[in-house]
Amino acid sequence: MSSATEQSTTEKAQADAGWQQWQVRYFEPGEIELIDTGKGVIHLVTEDRCWLDVRFRWCFPQSKPGRYLSISTARDDEIGVIREPAQLPKEARRICEFGIELRYFVPKITRIYKADSRAGLVYLITETDRGEKEFAVNDPRENILQPQPGRYLLQDVHGNRYEIEDVSQLDQKSQVEATMLG
Repeated sequence: MSSATEQSTTEKAQADAGWQQWQVRYFEPGEIELIDTGKGVIHLVTEDRCWLDVRFRWCFPQSKPGRYLSISTARDDEIGVIREPAQLPKEARRICEFGIELRYFVPKITRIYKADSRAGLVYLITETDRGEKEFAVNDPRENILQPQPGRYLLQDVHGNRYEIEDVSQLDQKSQVEATMLG
């Protein structure tokens, strides 16, 4: 074989490997097993591998609700997609719903008792619709978003998310504390 042919074969093999790396892996209902550890952590088992601590995310939540559920690692590397989660066995469906609930759980902040900025972090003591929460936000420019005037989305140092739907609806002291958000 000539060196030109060898090079062409090698390049084709590398291109094919690169393409396979970007292909979406689709899971059929009987191909996976989901394990709920009971501690807010879910494992995925397939015929060839076991992934610990997987996450769920809708691929098209607006245009195709209830279809195309992505499963990723804790580092956000996609493992695969379930086209029709409703076709999963009952227990697997329950675990998926729990995983989605964990992903899209966003407590609403109803009061800000204290907001303080120190060493690049914003520390907050708040009341939410889920109880009192104390948390810190790292790099406020990246982790405190204002998608609309008066509405804030915050992500704490652990990846938990919080929302202020309308800062003008908070009590006066909370509005003053909210000025620390930007």
